[in-house]
Parts: sequence; C-alpha cells; structure tokens
Amino acid sequence: MASHLLLVTDRHDHCRQIVDILSDFSPLYCTSKGAVHYCTNHPIRVAIVSEELDGTNGIALFEKLKDARPGVLGLLIASQGEPSTHCLAAMESGFSGLLGRPLDEALLRERVSKAMETATLREENTRINALLPLYGLGERFLSSSTQEQVLDSLLDIVAEQTAPDTMSVMLYNEEEGFLRIAASRGIPETHVKKSKVRPGDKIAGWVFANREPVILNQETQDDSPFAYVISQPDIVSAVSFPMIVRNHILGVLNVSHKHGNIRFASSDIEIFGILCNQASLALENVWSIASIAEKTRLQTLLEQYVAPEVAQVLIQS
Repeated sequence: MASHLLLVTDRHDHCRQIVDILSDFSPLYCTSKGAVHYCTNHPIRVAIVSEELDGTNGIALFEKLKDARPGVLGLLIASQGEPSTHCLAAMESGFSGLLGRPLDEALLRERVSKAMETATLREENTRINALLPLYGLGERFLSSSTQEQVLDSLLDIVAEQTAPDTMSVMLYNEEEGFLRIAASRGIPETHVKKSKVRPGDKIAGWVFANREPVILNQETQDDSPFAYVISQPDIVSAVSFPMIVRNHILGVLNVSHKHGNIRFASSDIEIFGILCNQASLALENVWSIASIAEKTRLQTLLEQYVAPEVAQVLIQS
C-alpha cells in the first residue's frame, strides 16, 4: 500500500526516532535534496519537515513541496526551544501544525493522525467535486447518433480532462479477431491504418483480455511487465482502460503523455471509468438503433416480394 506520509530531515538520528514513533503510518523519509522528487512521484498527503536543513530551511522547502503536490499538509519540527519563534512564519507558509524539541511522542502521533484525517477529507471533497460534472456528460454521449460522434465526444472530453499528447480508441472486430483503432488523436494516419492487436498481445490486448486498466509512469513502473513501453524516451506516462458495458467488453481507450511532468494516479482510474462507461453505453445505443434500422430496411425490401410473415422469418434466420 502506498504511503501518504513523508518525513524530510537531514539528520539521521532524528529520522530514525520519528520513523520509530510513527511506525503505524509507514512513513517515507528522505533528505531535503530528495523531498520534491518524493512529493512529485508519491501520493503524499502530509509532510513532516524539519526546520534545520542543509542549505535551506523547512519553511522554504515546504513552499516547493506545495508546488509539487498541491494540497499537501505540513507539520514543521522546529529547532529545540524555538517553536514560538517560528510559529507565525510557519502558519503563514501553510503549515497546519508546529512541533518543538524534544519531541512529545503522543503529541506527534496525535498531530499526524489529525493532519492525515484532514488531508483525506480534503482529497475526497476534491475528488467528488471533480467527478460530479462527469456524470452530467451522459446526455452529451447519448445525443450522438453515430459511432464516430460517440468516439469523438469521448476523445474531446478526455482531452479536456487530461490534455494528453496521443489518444486512441480500439474496438474489437469479432470477424477479424483483432482490436483496431476506430478513433484517435495525435497518431499518424499510416499507423492508424496498420494497427491491429490480438487480445492478450501488447498492452491494449492485455487490458482487453483481462478487463483491467493499466497505468504506466516512467519513474514508478520498473517492475511492470510493460516497462519496456515507458522506457521509450517519447512516452512519460500512459493509461489503457477497458470499455465494458453490461459485462460485454467493446474495446480499449489508450491515453499517453510524451512531454512534461504529468503523471497518472489511481484517482484517474475513476475518471476514466466514468467516461468509458458512458461512452460504452452510448455505443451500445447507437449500434442497437442502427441494427433496428437495418432490419426495418431489409424487411421493407423483402415485403415487396414475399408476405410480411415470411420476410420476418428470413430476417430472423
């Protein structure tokens, strides 16, 4: 399970003491030089920062941590005998608590526990506020009358939410037994025409066969069986998500970033889940309407030559 607590100190003795006190929280720990990297690449909710750091101080460093991980809460551990001196500066810089030395173990656990609870509630409120508008997009999908319109709407919304460099929707062709790109952005047309993936092959095929999403980030996927994809210098993060409706899988949505520091997190899975579910329902609706229209057309054509009852039997067969 990912740790949401980070301890930043350049003193090894302080680090060991605090890690032992907070063992129930399984904190990550690092020196001031690695703090921004940790905050960028881990789902940190609370950072405990020592005031005394090499070449900087805890207040200045926390400003950088907030840039790397907006919403992170901080607890400042002031130098011995100085908590009142630093209190105002710490509060102004956004710390939610201040601890002095020597450390009070019970107070430290209490402060961390409350900070984690506050951070979790904030994160949940942010998540809900971000997801609520997505549920209202169902009307936008269901107003589509063709497969092309549904997939264009899906890619438009994904582009609005994640601003990726490339996107594609691969739909399964039962007659061929392959996944093929049905809509895309940022992918050369020559590649679109040639692309076909058998279920189980490559990332999209694996996602289709296993009905499970895959998140790949350059720094954190070394042990992934798909690490070879991220090792390519032109991809820094990617997601492949199955499109399923009524327990029937239709295809796979693929999204990737080639530039910048944008990374996908587990929270993005919920966003992709909502979008893919609504798009899949709309696809099912469009295909169903098209099927009914085609059957009606055929029946009308056949009834010019045979009785309506015979025409219906021929169509059903």
